[in-house]
Amino acid sequence: MNKTLITGVGALSSLGYGIHENWKNLLSDHVNQEIRRYSLGNRIVEYPIYSIPEYDWKSNLTKEQIDKVQEFNLEEDKDFVYLVTVINQAIQDANLEVKNKNVSLIVGHENLGVVPLVDQLLTTSQSKTISFSDYQNAFFHIQSFPYLFYLSSIFSIKGLTFVVNNACASGLYALDLGKKLIETKEADAVIVATSDYSHVSEYLWFQDKNFLSTSHQLKPFDQNRDGTVLGDGAAAVVLEPNDSSKLYKPYCTYTKGFFLQDGWKMTLPDVTSHGYTNVLRRAGEFLNKHIDLLIPHGTGSGMWDSYESSEISKAFSPSFPHHITTFKGYIGHTLGASSLLETVLGIKSLWEGIIPASRNTNVPDMNSKIEINTKHQKKQLKNMVKSLPAFGGFNAACIFEALD
Repeated sequence: MNKTLITGVGALSSLGYGIHENWKNLLSDHVNQEIRRYSLGNRIVEYPIYSIPEYDWKSNLTKEQIDKVQEFNLEEDKDFVYLVTVINQAIQDANLEVKNKNVSLIVGHENLGVVPLVDQLLTTSQSKTISFSDYQNAFFHIQSFPYLFYLSSIFSIKGLTFVVNNACASGLYALDLGKKLIETKEADAVIVATSDYSHVSEYLWFQDKNFLSTSHQLKPFDQNRDGTVLGDGAAAVVLEPNDSSKLYKPYCTYTKGFFLQDGWKMTLPDVTSHGYTNVLRRAGEFLNKHIDLLIPHGTGSGMWDSYESSEISKAFSPSFPHHITTFKGYIGHTLGASSLLETVLGIKSLWEGIIPASRNTNVPDMNSKIEINTKHQKKQLKNMVKSLPAFGGFNAACIFEALD
């Protein structure tokens, strides 16, 4: 049977730099949180963030790669630098010789190029006479395709390249596209990468929708949850076919994904169609109703967590997944980066045989029929499912299996 292997990973989050540091700090509950300050005209906006600890983005890059980032004038673009960082991590982790293979790149992102444009718009003096020429370069970059050019140039990528945007589900949609490229032999290897820098524009939008936590703590599926908290994050994986000659054992397989589109409301789930139930049930049936570990979205929102737990219950009752845990209590809500970053942490759980506790899930929700893992547990895992219902009606459930 042809399998799509995950041979390398990269991670950047409030838990640290690289998958090993992320995992070590997750198990020791070492999480970086801060208050981010942004000058917005005549006022300072302060907002809580699960932030990436300071690191040297140039580390482990060649001089030629660093020179190109600086030539493209992108060293101040956090989203781009995060992508460069995790792509490089994943390539090195997989020992992937990009120049000698037909390698494809898929970037999952919600707003490539938007942050530099918004920053320029917000910091321009109101007394200054403004012309389009002042902003034309920034507007050019919100088309997304320049980033594919820049990243391909930096990493010598010659194969098919894509940008996908399916809100918080971007990473899973990108993974599935990558799997199809491997299966159809359009690529020898596929790099999938996502990132998100928690910008003030994201904070203000979520604040306007009343989606944010007032306690500044993200508490997935907890009885006392009061909203989400944003986080900086990025992740990358390398996909390769099982006929690849590897010097060491790959992490796992990406076995199959199930997806369904709801077309009801942009920021609300369609509770009558049960699209999320549908993808979860199909994943469960594929695994003969034996899911070792389920990692749902768990945003800490009162309404969304209630919806998600209800759909999980409906999909699997009476035989629930053996264990359910979440990661947002450690890394915050990293938006377009979230599904891939949480997948990478789930892959590490599968590899290590450890089910992490769901951080900040302290008081069981009395209205929920599902149980969330609240202590680290050593457990041999054969499979893991990452799932979520995202803004835009994107429902996804993806299966990852341990190798024999």
